[in-house]
Amino acid sequence: MKYVYLGIIFLCIVIMSFCVYYFLGGFDPIEIKETNGTTFSVMGKAYKGKFYRSDSLNKIYDEINDMLINQNYEGDFAEVSFLNTGITDEEVDLYLGILFYGDAIQVPAGFTVRDFKSERVLYTRFTNYHQVRPGPETIQAEFYRHARENGLTLKDEFLAVTFKDDNALEVYGFIKD
Repeated sequence: MKYVYLGIIFLCIVIMSFCVYYFLGGFDPIEIKETNGTTFSVMGKAYKGKFYRSDSLNKIYDEINDMLINQNYEGDFAEVSFLNTGITDEEVDLYLGILFYGDAIQVPAGFTVRDFKSERVLYTRFTNYHQVRPGPETIQAEFYRHARENGLTLKDEFLAVTFKDDNALEVYGFIKD
């Protein structure tokens, strides 16, 4: 009888977990859309190295977060990931910074401004809770699947923008011309 009660408790926990995951948006599909391209201007720093337990990567994240919160830079957090750059599976090639909207921005020492553009762009938007969003590898795989099905070729760079107003995430994949 004790095992029946444990089984019922376990089943209730599983059902509640699925319900919480559902209401947080965990089962929302990845919807990829195509639009005309634009130029994304990002002020930031490049990083190439290990992703986990990296003090230099954490320092860049902290600098950008400080600029967005305390120094009142108008813009949103942007992360550009470059693929197929000859790095190992444990390493990343990133450009982290602030996607700014406008013509001019005061660039602090150690930061650069890079433009990312394409005539056509694939994008997706996530408004669900960030803990249940798909990972970057899943999103990029979905972009490549969509491009393959539609006869498109993607560049090996993806731009992910986290909006500070509503914590939504938009991911852009640039189509080769």
